[in-house]
Amino acid sequence: MIRREEGGFRDFVLLFAGQTVSQLGTNMTSFALIIWAYTKGSQVMASSLLAVCSTVPYLIVSLVGGAVVDNVNKKKICWSAIPLLPYVQLSF
Repeated sequence: MIRREEGGFRDFVLLFAGQTVSQLGTNMTSFALIIWAYTKGSQVMASSLLAVCSTVPYLIVSLVGGAVVDNVNKKKICWSAIPLLPYVQLSF
């Protein structure tokens, strides 16, 4: 019989489920914003630009951030990101 650490797998499943729900909500909001812009303006070009302008920054930050995180100590990144979280939340 395999013994697991106290709550190790359960904690991972909870984290994974929470992140999945969060990403689903974020993506649904982005999609709804594009549909709303199309219904208000009835212009395909405006809604297409909104889709591109909301996707490109995410791709750029993901690529650069992934390369940085792979080459830097993870603990330092976590500790330096914690003070920035309130500012990130206020920017939205």
